[in-house]
Amino acid sequence: MKKIRLATLLFAISAFIFSSCRKEPQNTTCTPSSTTIAGTYNIVAATYKESSTSVEIDYFKAPYTAPCERDDIITYNTDGTYQYKDGGTVCSPLGNTNGTWVFVGTTSMQMNGDNYIIDSFDCKTLITIRPNKFLQGDRLKITLARQ
Repeated sequence: MKKIRLATLLFAISAFIFSSCRKEPQNTTCTPSSTTIAGTYNIVAATYKESSTSVEIDYFKAPYTAPCERDDIITYNTDGTYQYKDGGTVCSPLGNTNGTWVFVGTTSMQMNGDNYIIDSFDCKTLITIRPNKFLQGDRLKITLARQ
């Protein structure tokens, strides 16, 4: 009888130890809002598509984006302002600029009045789409990584 109780006790302790060590699944999404988006980001990718039927091109490479623009930094502040700064390799003339941004609804934001659709956001990576950037029906997709 003592052996059964001891075995049961050991089993219960083992079950407790193993169940308490189990990792909880990590949240892979983050609800976009003006407070969760606020922060400093590096621009890490950009693609451009002239129309819904055209091939998507890597807009982050030459001749579209100069090497000095590929390390730029954008900071979204909670007060609705942003700073775009040359990072690392500095362009001539400087590409620094300031402006305003606002979170609109649950899936978009505006920068200086230009609309950007929030394609995805996980609190580390923000992917936006700027429709009608150069032509009606085109789209510029920008990927930002939080610093």
